[in-house]
Amino acid sequence: MSRSNPTVALNAANTAWFLNADSIAAFVASANPNWTLTDMKDMMYSHLNLTTAEALARKNANYAVDVVAYDSVHLEILEMADMLTDGIVEQFPNKFSGRRNTTSHAQSVTEARSLKVGPKQSQSIYWPNYN
Repeated sequence: MSRSNPTVALNAANTAWFLNADSIAAFVASANPNWTLTDMKDMMYSHLNLTTAEALARKNANYAVDVVAYDSVHLEILEMADMLTDGIVEQFPNKFSGRRNTTSHAQSVTEARSLKVGPKQSQSIYWPNYN
């Protein structure tokens, strides 16, 4: 990568990043018939795009956007975990028991954020007011 042309270096790094995502998606998809290559690539690309937005906001000292971007990455990672968990449960249903929760963790976090909490009625996923 060229230090004299940061755009060329960024494009090369980004290309390598997405090629790595393709490799990870192919590996993960091959491990479970419930995970399609297309779904895995979509999930990986979404993660990279959200992470890029977060990094750019931080680099540009746009902290309000950085916080929103961080939350987006966090929720997306929870959705990724749910997707992988669902595939494992589907692949090995006899290894899991109990009632299936149809609300994803990401949905639960989003719902919790909408609750009014604390004396200032600020939003928080950690201290919801259930009154």
